[in-house]
Amino acid sequence: MGIFLYDDRDGVPGFQYTLGALNAFTCSSAAANVDCVMDGSNIRLKEDVFWSIWNIATAPCPAGSGYSSNCSIWTFTTTATLLGNVPVATVTLRLSSQPVLVNPTVNGHEIGPDRAKLDISITYPYTAKGIAANSQAKVGLSAVAAGKAGTFNAVAASIDGNNALVWNGNNDKASFWSYDGTAVVGSVSSTVYVTAISGDSIEKYNCTLGVDCDLISVAIIISLKWVNGIWRAFGWTTELYFFSWNEVRPTQIDYDPSFGMIDSTNSALSGVPPIWSLFLFLFIYLFSK
Repeated sequence: MGIFLYDDRDGVPGFQYTLGALNAFTCSSAAANVDCVMDGSNIRLKEDVFWSIWNIATAPCPAGSGYSSNCSIWTFTTTATLLGNVPVATVTLRLSSQPVLVNPTVNGHEIGPDRAKLDISITYPYTAKGIAANSQAKVGLSAVAAGKAGTFNAVAASIDGNNALVWNGNNDKASFWSYDGTAVVGSVSSTVYVTAISGDSIEKYNCTLGVDCDLISVAIIISLKWVNGIWRAFGWTTELYFFSWNEVRPTQIDYDPSFGMIDSTNSALSGVPPIWSLFLFLFIYLFSK
């Protein structure tokens, strides 16, 4: 989906969105008590930016930690820029040939053949987007997640001590999306606020233009119904997420969710199919409309 700026008008921290809220995507027309996306601030991560070619680096697992001699960590990095090489975001994906703890290497996040860390560093280009220096802009990130129909229930859980959503699959396997309860804004820990809307709710929602829907909301809902329809054809359902932070005009946000299979194994070979599913999840996360 994209990175956007919002005006926090309801007195509740984070971007709060209710399906069909009138003019929530255009602050110039929104009510005084409705959180809204600032006009012209949304940066679509598919259409509006240029992505660099993936840089792939390989490193051995930490020495002296009991890992096998052929244990490796793979790091995939790409950067998004606006026209004129203006930086917007850097995405780093890390996984390894066997379970490894990172950030830190003791009591840290686990990566492996079926678990990955997705580090997102956002540097919103206020000047390039024409955002006034005295604005009270706050940053949000929208994304779409997909899971097998009938099993994706967005069940709240804790993975590695972080907030997570879990959905069950076949063969007693469970996939997870650990969005972490905090991010780093500047150099300070900051709460990640999350609003989720199910694809089924979007599919069933109808409104009347000019009565309980504005033009932009209609276009967005139609687009989301189209995306949901595609995944539903493959037996999947979708979930729309808004992640947001409460700081005004942050210079940089470092957000590091993780995802994968809960039942990790020590076998790199058995982890190959989940790795491809992780890349699929990444592309859904970045490029779904």
